[in-house]
Parts: sequence; C-alpha cells; structure tokens
Amino acid sequence: MRSTVTFARLLPRILTTTALLTTATPHSLAPQHFLSTKHSMTHSTTSFTLEQRKISDNSFAILKDLVQTEQAPRSAAHQAAAAATKDVKQANAKDAVDDGYLFQFWRDLFSAAEQAPSSDHPALDKLVLFVRELSLQGDVEIKVWEKRIWKDLPVLGAALREKLDGPAQARNRDEQDAVNAAWVKFHAFAARLMAANVIDLTTQALWMLRDGLEEQLTAGSKEANREVLTATVWIEYAGPLLFEKILWSPNPTLGDDDKRLLRAGPLYKGGPGLSSDRWLFWKTRLDEVADKKEVTDEAKDAAVRVARLMEVWAETRMQIPQ
Repeated sequence: MRSTVTFARLLPRILTTTALLTTATPHSLAPQHFLSTKHSMTHSTTSFTLEQRKISDNSFAILKDLVQTEQAPRSAAHQAAAAATKDVKQANAKDAVDDGYLFQFWRDLFSAAEQAPSSDHPALDKLVLFVRELSLQGDVEIKVWEKRIWKDLPVLGAALREKLDGPAQARNRDEQDAVNAAWVKFHAFAARLMAANVIDLTTQALWMLRDGLEEQLTAGSKEANREVLTATVWIEYAGPLLFEKILWSPNPTLGDDDKRLLRAGPLYKGGPGLSSDRWLFWKTRLDEVADKKEVTDEAKDAAVRVARLMEVWAETRMQIPQ
C-alpha cells in the first residue's frame, strides 16, 4: 500500500485545480457509484429468506417477492405504489394525509435491509433500485407535508433520521451482536441510497464517520467494531459522492447550525463539515485502525480495504480531466 504521505501530497494538488471543473460536463466527472440494474438482476437473491418480524402485512408480501425471487424492482414499485395509493386515498381529500402509513412503509424497508446476509449482499442493491423506481411512481396529487409522496419522498428522510437515534441495547451478547450487524447493514443500505442519488445524506454520513473514525476506540468493545464497520460502509458506497463534493467545494463556508451539526470528533483537530483535510484524516485514521488491537480482524480488513479505495479514487477515477 502506498504511504499516506503520497496520498496526502496528491489530493491537495487535485483540489487546487478545481477551477477546471467548470469546463467539464457533470457526466465526465461522475464517479462510478451509480447502481446498475443489470448487475443487480444477474445476482441471485434466493439465498436470502426474508422473515416478517417487524414488517407490516402491507409490505411483507411485496418485499419478500422482491428479495427472494427474480422480480424486477420496477414491478415491485408498481405494486407498492398502487397499494399505498389505495390506502392513502381513503383520507378525505380536504384533510391532510396521515404520514403514519409512509413511516411504517419505510420502517418495513429498513427491516428488510437489516436482514440481508451481509452489508455487500446484492439484495441491498435491489432494495435501492426499488426505492429509486418508487420515486418515478404515484399520483402527484397525493401529498404529505406539502410534498408528493413518491417523487419527493418526503417521509424517507425523516424515517432515516429517526433510525439514527442509535442501535438498540440487547439483553445478551448474542442478541447485541445481531443488533450491531443489523446496524451496519442498515447503513450500507442508506449509503447506497445516497450513492444512487435517491436522497442526500451527507450530514448523516459525517455523523457516522465522526463516530467511527474521530473517537477513541475502547479495546475489546463490540461498539468499537460496529462504529468502525459503519464508517467503512459509508465510504465504500457513498465515498465517491462525498469525494466529488470535496472536489467542488474543498473548504465550504458553514452557518452556525451546520457548524454545530457537522462538528468534528475529539481526534480530528480541524474544523466542521466535509473538507479535504477531514477526508485525509479519515484515510490516515483507517490506516491506524488497521494496526490496532482494539478491533476485530473483520474491522481491520474493512479499514484496509476502504483506505485503499480512497487512494484509488484519488489517483485514478477522480482525476481532473485534462
């Protein structure tokens, strides 16, 4: 692996030439992070048996067919939108539409994502494609919070933020291990949503990266492994988009509220927000985590992999066009 010094020397050189971006088309700059329907559909999802658990009856049949069969995300989105339209339209046209149905719908989707066998399972890609197809569905007259329920996806962001209150505390170690694994898979799903341009979760990404890479790790702590793994899935799946934001605005000006929300953790001595310096710190910190005894081999391997990805993006895929 190349030294951090080499990487640190490279990125500022890229960032100092951001003026060139104004002459390039957005397509030419786009990182390779968009989901491919063909890629997702050529991977079998039949090994993933969805259990109902906390999933409502309204959603379970649709989600089960989606992740366990070769059903296309577009077809599942048609079914989900039709079912939602039927239920939501029961409200009087003059009354505000109850947002409870949509909160439950998104919670059902999160529960399905958490049951995926791993954070890199293709079923998560399929669920993201399902959400993207939903954004193309529905009756524009049906609104929640003055926004269209599918095209604008108004409740999705609120449901995601609700989920970020933190993983539950289980009664025993085995249950806590399952809770921690589900937490990482949920964030792998959320990061994919951002990568697919379904929703902007930059703030949430920074929170998870702060927790995983800007805090001291406690030796032998299950929470330490969980936080490191969560940070790595955000970089793996949404990292190119975060990097692109840095290329466009290496050191953004923030208001007081954003400074508070996007503040740094104790290990990072720089300022708040998404910046080139903070990105470099995460890369350095991942290299450090890979050598630490405080985390498991799984977390170390993930740190090594993602640190290398960050180098590759800086050296190849994210180069400024000449």
